[in-house]
Amino acid sequence: MRKIIVDFDNTFTIEGRDIDDLIAFLYLYEKEDIEIPFVTTTFGNSNQDEIYNSTLQCFKDLGIDIPVYRGASQNDNCKIAAENIRDYIKDNPGEVEILALGALRNFKILVDIDPGIENSVKSFTAMGGISSPLFFGGKKMDELNFSIDCKSAYKVINKFKIPNIITGNNCIDNVCSYDIISKLKFSKYPILKSPIKRWLDFFSDKYEFSGVVLWDLIAALYLYRPDLFEDHIDRYDISEENLKGGYLKADSSGKKLNLPSPKKGIDYLKALDFL
Repeated sequence: MRKIIVDFDNTFTIEGRDIDDLIAFLYLYEKEDIEIPFVTTTFGNSNQDEIYNSTLQCFKDLGIDIPVYRGASQNDNCKIAAENIRDYIKDNPGEVEILALGALRNFKILVDIDPGIENSVKSFTAMGGISSPLFFGGKKMDELNFSIDCKSAYKVINKFKIPNIITGNNCIDNVCSYDIISKLKFSKYPILKSPIKRWLDFFSDKYEFSGVVLWDLIAALYLYRPDLFEDHIDRYDISEENLKGGYLKADSSGKKLNLPSPKKGIDYLKALDFL
């Protein structure tokens, strides 16, 4: 049984905010060979209060009975999430895979309170970062997950040996269209249908484009099905200055990272078949 901790900035219940954190979680949660002992909340799509409460409400509505541990906010260093992550890693050394889908503050606190704990983690995968300016529907998109807390991103990315970073640039061509959504039956989670379609409409109005990129789902898909991706291990300058804009800039003397890209023909419908 694989052991995966999901740290996310879930805002599924909040109108006009991203929905893909919850979808990424559910994709993994539905796998019989994966154990998610708990989730931890971070900030990014909204503030910690809204994200934590949204997650509690989502899990109640969906009948999901696993703990939700509140993480740090932009204005505090709450250790609840980090301490629970630390304890679970210590109980399962070398077995725990981490999926980080928002700001990396909880993991910065983790390596602060237990230096060297990163060496007991099986893998670290994060959604975030851009390697060049990002455009969708002809409009520029700002990076969020690393830039919102560049100091934490800098420390965490440097700590883990070769982090897997699912960048916006490597996701941008994988659009989840209205056609794909219309084929979903929502038989197991019918309450998701309306919010997902509402988000598609919001995205369409904002970017004048018929479809969305489910960034966090792609990160979860990489974690579960790395065979659908091409790994790209190289060195990057991840200085705090670059990370203020979320940039990972190629640099032969920089930090070694893996920036996987989905292979052509990735099938979103199969990735979403749990709905």
